[in-house]
Amino acid sequence: MTAKASRAARMREMLTIVDELGRDGSQVRAGEVIAEAIRRVPLEDEERVLVASGRPRGEVNARWSSRELVEAGWLMKDPKGTSWTIPPAGRQALIDLPTVPEFANEARRLSNEWRTNRENVRADQLSSVILPLNEDQARTLDAAQLFVERGLKQGTSVFAPSRSVWAAGPVAELVEHFIGAKGATGVSFIDNLANQLATVSDEARLLMAELITWQFLPISNRVLGERKKSERVNFVLGLMSEPVPVPVEVRRAFTGGSFNPGPAMSNGIPGALHIMLRLLEAWLALPLEEQEQALEEPHHWRDLVMAADGHKFPSQRNALLYLVHPAHFGPIVSEAHKLRIRSAFMAEIENPTDDIEEDIYNITIALQEKGGGPAQYYEAPLKTMWFEDSGPALGEEAYDLEEEGIPPVGQSPVFDGILRKTDKELSGTLSLDAQWLDDSIGLLERQKQIVLYGPPGTGKTYIARELGKHISGGAKNIDIVQFHPSYSYEDFFEGYRPSVGSEGGLTFTLRPGPLRRIAERAAANPEYPYVLVIDEINRGNLSKIFGELYYLLEYRDDEISLLYGHVDEQTGEARKFSLPSNLFIIGTMNTSDRSIALLDAAMRRRFAFCELHPEKAPVREFLASWAKKQSDENGFLARLAPLLEALNGRIRDDAFKIGPSYLLKARSDADLDKVWESQILPLLAELHFGENADLEQMYGLASLRAETAKAAPAADEPTIV
Repeated sequence: MTAKASRAARMREMLTIVDELGRDGSQVRAGEVIAEAIRRVPLEDEERVLVASGRPRGEVNARWSSRELVEAGWLMKDPKGTSWTIPPAGRQALIDLPTVPEFANEARRLSNEWRTNRENVRADQLSSVILPLNEDQARTLDAAQLFVERGLKQGTSVFAPSRSVWAAGPVAELVEHFIGAKGATGVSFIDNLANQLATVSDEARLLMAELITWQFLPISNRVLGERKKSERVNFVLGLMSEPVPVPVEVRRAFTGGSFNPGPAMSNGIPGALHIMLRLLEAWLALPLEEQEQALEEPHHWRDLVMAADGHKFPSQRNALLYLVHPAHFGPIVSEAHKLRIRSAFMAEIENPTDDIEEDIYNITIALQEKGGGPAQYYEAPLKTMWFEDSGPALGEEAYDLEEEGIPPVGQSPVFDGILRKTDKELSGTLSLDAQWLDDSIGLLERQKQIVLYGPPGTGKTYIARELGKHISGGAKNIDIVQFHPSYSYEDFFEGYRPSVGSEGGLTFTLRPGPLRRIAERAAANPEYPYVLVIDEINRGNLSKIFGELYYLLEYRDDEISLLYGHVDEQTGEARKFSLPSNLFIIGTMNTSDRSIALLDAAMRRRFAFCELHPEKAPVREFLASWAKKQSDENGFLARLAPLLEALNGRIRDDAFKIGPSYLLKARSDADLDKVWESQILPLLAELHFGENADLEQMYGLASLRAETAKAAPAADEPTIV
């Protein structure tokens, strides 16, 4: 018999035993029922494996499967779960479903139906459980349930359920090597952790990765982004001899979060892990009945969490309450905020208690029933009734890590708007003055979006791309788009696109454009700057392309409704959109087509403009600086800057001056002749369109070479300084 079949047969036997021993309506001890069921249906080999509690896996599964009987309506338990009775529906099920497969299938169907009804009957939820506020919280709670089902209940790994990880052995290893070992001063948390886990088993390393995940799982992506979360857990998994992948439910939750906890939880990982390990140590020492009671009764779990050894750390302990019992303990982790909320909304409940958690729960239920949806304490109008600007920031509490002796992980990961300044590598790569680059970066910090403008060949696109890569930390955080006359809002932000449906029919799907995609990535990773480069920004119809997003370019902190409205599946309300403060836009604009003069006032106000002109710094010095860094045995490259200067001296219109980029690939006079004939003279022909001008006479290389030769000092003639 397989373990699955054995478990199903044992479940039916448990109900049969309760019926046999409790025919007079008396209660039957749970332990007695399970022991007899195992005697009648012996454990299979894989069910004899000991789990975290030191009991066989089959025995633990038998107890948890009893919940399925309760949800099916066939079994009743006392509040502690230690005494069982059988209702009439249970006795009838034993009669109507004589075979094990029939019995197991119907139990599963009724259990699923019960769960579905519990989740879908909104009226019942409003009056009984604290509802998630949005999809981010829902994803967080889906992932958190894995830690309850696999870790706390089964004692197995959350990431690799076939391995016993939330067990006494791995916990003891981490207590000894992590809690018992002091990290070296001046060394980062990650480096210390690598040293502390150097000699422990792979099971202990896997447990550490899962505990770190459990710790930051509810932290909002506005504080700790998807990329930083992934980096942390993957670093620890990488210490294993055979790493395991992160489950998809957890990876999906990395993009969201439930609350802003403030700097304590964000930076206090060592203290948080101390609490979690001691909590897990206490959990494994509990009898199975008390474990079940803690997962059934929110206040029993609270007693366990609050009694766990470790630092005071209120926000971390409150987060653990929320992760296991989110229906009773909402996503408010600040003690100060709980006190203010209870004080502000005390009139919503009839009988306040001395238990702040109970009062917050009852207040939340009352507000949910009144408002017909989740209680949004951190949004208007509720926020205005309790929040004080003079108090802690949202989600924070007056809690001092150093006072508790918790070494912080490092600086707060929240992106603070300070961009990476120019270094020698960037200045050398671009052959541009470092001060000009720093000034441009400073302008981008303040304005959030800038435009590099100037004549052709001044390196606008190249500078924008390299500048974007520099301040965003690499090519992963930068996207490049190019505007053109037919470019639209639907191309740039989002729009409906045709696609083939599952049955072969044509459907239209709302698809995100480059701005929406990079904005979502930036919002999910607020600790990193992101850059969108818009090449030839003036070639598009900007009012048409940006639409209502024009407003957000100036007011980054505000939210607006979008052209194609979205509805939040949790709240049923229209979702808003805002541009993240860590998203920066660099546009490029060619002045030779005069389009800069056509920009409307709204565009000019929202963008800062940086000129790149051949006769002005920093472009003026570029070609000479670049030539000095190249191999130039015959002096050809050194003659390019004077030639370009002489050419631009003959061009009467500043907008048509020629930039140095056209000359960078020339390595001989023959190369230069081709560049002049195929690129520079045709470009200048636009300036003299309809004039029947002799371009060769005006801008020809022969006369320019002669002019520069006269200006250059002879080789044997000393230069006068």
